[in-house]
Amino acid sequence: ADIERVARERVRICEVAGATAELVTAIDKLIAALLRAFGPAGVAVPSAAAPRNEAPDRATELRLHIVPLRRYQAQLLRREEPQRSWEVLQDALVLAPGESLLLGDLTDLAEELGRFEDLAELVASWQAIEGDPNRGLVLSIRRADALLRGGRRDEAKALRASLDATAPGFIVLTPA
Repeated sequence: ADIERVARERVRICEVAGATAELVTAIDKLIAALLRAFGPAGVAVPSAAAPRNEAPDRATELRLHIVPLRRYQAQLLRREEPQRSWEVLQDALVLAPGESLLLGDLTDLAEELGRFEDLAELVASWQAIEGDPNRGLVLSIRRADALLRGGRRDEAKALRASLDATAPGFIVLTPA
């Protein structure tokens, strides 16, 4: 408990000081303290969401702390060290597979980094969990664009054809 408290205070001090590199390190130390408090088994990857009326178990509670910390860390790293930001977000996605905020962050970063193969896969993952059909359509268009930009022209054309069939009259604006 004391190690975690000290680590949280270190994060707060680095935030106030505006020391980005030190803040990234302080977040790593806070996460390490949280994991150490959890035990040697580490964090279990979720298999299903807990019912809303039940308090989360310790592993879920820990994930709820670590994932936002990793997202914050990735934001801090994004401009100066985008590849490291990518790795931090990938680590967070292991803890929270299918988390739409992480998928959104990763898709934006994949596009910035020109990782169009990864972008197409991430958008497909996001699309698989998306409940809103309109949002799913937008994600399909984004995936078609990523496939085209990644050089997978035939797959992109097939996806565009399927979009034309399922949403006639909806104009897909991607390069030919």
